[in-house]
Amino acid sequence: MMSDVLLSIDGKSNPMFVDPLRSEIRLVQQHIPGLIESFRASTSQVAGWSWSFDTNCRSVMLLNTYDKSQGTAYAADFVSFLLRFSNLLAKADCVIGEEEHAEVEHIREWLDRSLAAHQDGDSRSGLKTSEAPDESLEDLLRDLHALTGLESVKHEVDDLVAFLKVQGIRLERGMGAASISRHLVFYGNPGTGKTTVARLLSKIYAKLGFLSKGHMIETDRSGMVAGFVGQTALKTREVCEKAIGGVLFIDEAYTLAGKENDYGQEAVDTLLKIMEDNRDNLVVVVAGYPDKMGELLNSNPGIRSRFTRFMNFADYTPPQLSEIFAHFCREGGFDLSPDAATKALGIFEEQFIQRDKTFGNARFARNLFEHSLVRHARRITKADNISDGMLSLLQADDIVWVG
Repeated sequence: MMSDVLLSIDGKSNPMFVDPLRSEIRLVQQHIPGLIESFRASTSQVAGWSWSFDTNCRSVMLLNTYDKSQGTAYAADFVSFLLRFSNLLAKADCVIGEEEHAEVEHIREWLDRSLAAHQDGDSRSGLKTSEAPDESLEDLLRDLHALTGLESVKHEVDDLVAFLKVQGIRLERGMGAASISRHLVFYGNPGTGKTTVARLLSKIYAKLGFLSKGHMIETDRSGMVAGFVGQTALKTREVCEKAIGGVLFIDEAYTLAGKENDYGQEAVDTLLKIMEDNRDNLVVVVAGYPDKMGELLNSNPGIRSRFTRFMNFADYTPPQLSEIFAHFCREGGFDLSPDAATKALGIFEEQFIQRDKTFGNARFARNLFEHSLVRHARRITKADNISDGMLSLLQADDIVWVG
């Protein structure tokens, strides 16, 4: 991928990423020093594209514009991915130096600032954005119940909403609300909708008046734990402060339950203090594998006492996976032939029987859809005349899983 960028700088149009054996290592080596130096500058230009740490991230701005019109959250997902990638890159040599840590924090501040500014309609962005429609509580609950499966989760959310409604009425009448933790534990395998439900819950809490903003900040161990003494508490405090008024979603939270001399415990202690100080305007959702979340809850008495509500995100059944797969097809502008739908169901049944804790659930359905698109393209490009129907119909031959 880097060679593609460098080739474009040299004015060459033939990409090399599709064929790594043809990548020009010499060109990469030649341009790396200059490329690194350009990133150190406050303003840079790569292949005619100008960007600056002093302004907002253009990719975040464009994704935010799309999110506000479509009700999606791609901008936040994009920022989360880039932050994880930055941390992974900094850890490539197994040692995170002070300079690397500072650079990662610089990127974090830039992306978070870009995300927050454009969500608030920052005029400096150079883009005009329309306000997202104000969703009612009924709309949010309708979106929740429209999700495939998750029946027990939907029931738990309905109970939670009923409880919060009653607490709101009590507060309005001066009776005082019951003291109960609103923090949540989500446990389930990957791809079971935990992040989607957490995002809906952040809006539901706000709509009921129990959060001032209703946004969600997603993080994991890499976003809270630093590699040297004294920095973990600061890093955890920063991410928590960004979540105040909304939901802090900690994925794979069990990784914070470290061993002796592990900085994860420092992150947990800091988190508990901030949760107590902001108990009326911050909700924390910890998520992870069912068999590992107990390690976190048992690592500190304060955690167990603050997380008293649990939601189990069960694996999707084969018919549910087929429904999710069909949704991806419709969303992508494709129809499924009856034989293709039957074949997809058979793949889901086979994979469901063989599944372990790494089973991807909805992610597996998306992967199968993307593989099918590649096979579909390979098939129809061999035809002499490509009709509109051929472009939009997935057939049984296109549905193959070779993972």
